[in-house]
Amino acid sequence: MGLKKFWFDRRGRWRFCGRELDRMEVLRSGEWELIKSNNYRLVYRIVSSDGVFYLKHHFRMPWIKRVFTTLGLFSSRSRREWNMALFLRRLGVETANPRMYGERWIWGIFRESLLLLEGLEARSIRELGDQEWEWILRKIAYLFFVLHRHNLYYRDGHLDNFLIVSGEVYLIDIHAAFILPILPAYLRRRSLEKFAHSLYEKGLGRYLSYFCRCYYTLDRGISSSAFRLERDLEARVSVLERRRLSSRTKRIFRNSSEFAYISYRGGKLYYNRSYSLERIYSVLEGEGGGVGGIELERYRALRWWERGFRRSPAYLRWVYNRRFSLEGVPVLPAVAYFTGDYEAYLWHRPSHFVDWEEVGGGLG
Repeated sequence: MGLKKFWFDRRGRWRFCGRELDRMEVLRSGEWELIKSNNYRLVYRIVSSDGVFYLKHHFRMPWIKRVFTTLGLFSSRSRREWNMALFLRRLGVETANPRMYGERWIWGIFRESLLLLEGLEARSIRELGDQEWEWILRKIAYLFFVLHRHNLYYRDGHLDNFLIVSGEVYLIDIHAAFILPILPAYLRRRSLEKFAHSLYEKGLGRYLSYFCRCYYTLDRGISSSAFRLERDLEARVSVLERRRLSSRTKRIFRNSSEFAYISYRGGKLYYNRSYSLERIYSVLEGEGGGVGGIELERYRALRWWERGFRRSPAYLRWVYNRRFSLEGVPVLPAVAYFTGDYEAYLWHRPSHFVDWEEVGGGLG
């Protein structure tokens, strides 16, 4: 089996065979809880006698990045976040204290990486009151200025990556930060647009003008005026919102935290994870609805000559239901979409649902 190389507090090199992590006291005696997962990363919360820790496990990456990491052209995400955390702490930027990172290699080929961070007793920046936002925005503007002054391009600066610990702003998830030889004005604006988009996404767009004025007083080379900087960020916010809706809509056809797909009867079954597969199977195999409030609508499958220029009603209902729900439009929850020798769309009928055709027929 391959070897894992660990660096713990920069005091020495630790090597473990395979996946044996129980030699570390923190990992052996702690209680593990999975708090975040996707197709590429798992995040665990570990509570031990030494405190609270967070373990990031990066287990999958595109093959081209795996090749470049093996050749030494790229660094793994864990190693990049480790180095960036040490660099930011030297600059005076508060971030989570890294304790250990590791890389697993098999026959000289990079496979996966780990990163252990100390937990922070912090509160989210979204929990602030109206009177606290001004001094927090000044601190965040100064934090961005320090990053830009050292040619550090941070691509993931949304609100959830800023935490408040004892009155100080901490920056987390810094694997998306890069040090460039020079950081021009348009890249400095690009690093601010994610923060501006998160303000509008959380309903806090009224604070963007104050944030732009705070940052412009520190870095006057980013734009001709604070008003122009605000207009540029607002224009980019609309672009990011369209990209966000498109990206989150595509997740209904992938394995994600909310949706998944499996092979079923020679076709594909895309379903919402909040509904059990047993209920969905009972509706599909029973060829009817009403099982646990789930309704079924069957459609004819498209011929091969129709697939190039039209979409089936089941496909359109599955996609637009997700899109409308992301935009805040009240819609009935979608359960599943099946495509094979026929197509089916499953949706959930709430107990308080009223059919207006039946009501109208009764009144007539």
